[in-house]
Amino acid sequence: MLKHLVIGVYRLLASLVIILPIGINYLLNGGIIVSFITIPLLCLCLVVFAIWLDQKVVNRLSYISANNKLSVQNTNKSTHSSLNIKAHTH
Repeated sequence: MLKHLVIGVYRLLASLVIILPIGINYLLNGGIIVSFITIPLLCLCLVVFAIWLDQKVVNRLSYISANNKLSVQNTNKSTHSSLNIKAHTH
């Protein structure tokens, strides 16, 4: 659940950052060159960076999630083993 929340917040913030140059250009009434060349190229670069960073975030969260599941399974196995040992000793 936390993983989905973090990814959702990241993607929302990335979308806002990507759209930001378009809004600034609109507010500042940028020239024709800025409007048709610079802003689209800047947005394209931001999109490529956001996609790259998104892959890194998703991979890192998956790694953390897998490690947490593995540690919980190991804890459960050791607890189960110790319970079996105690049951056999009595």
